[in-house]
Amino acid sequence: MRTHKIIKIDDDHEIRICGTNRWQMVHTEFDDETDDVINFVNHYGRKYSLDEFVITKRNPWGDAPKWMQEFDGSLNDSFFSGVLIKLSDCGESAKVFTFIS
Repeated sequence: MRTHKIIKIDDDHEIRICGTNRWQMVHTEFDDETDDVINFVNHYGRKYSLDEFVITKRNPWGDAPKWMQEFDGSLNDSFFSGVLIKLSDCGESAKVFTFIS
């Protein structure tokens, strides 16, 4: 996995965003039990449902930090790390990145 970007917060802290910067297909499944349509991406062996992500722009709970706003969604794994997603204009593909601070 390549480093996409390093954001310097201050002299002692930085955020490293890693990923391949390649578009991958958004998959769709139908859940027979709940009649829900599930859209997801696979990222390093894990399936991430798009409804797990929090919108990084125009969020009703307040905007995400400025460094996150170039992405469409975020999903925290811990207080210090998580997954960022950038959707294509048509929504059929996505770029997936991990971040750690």
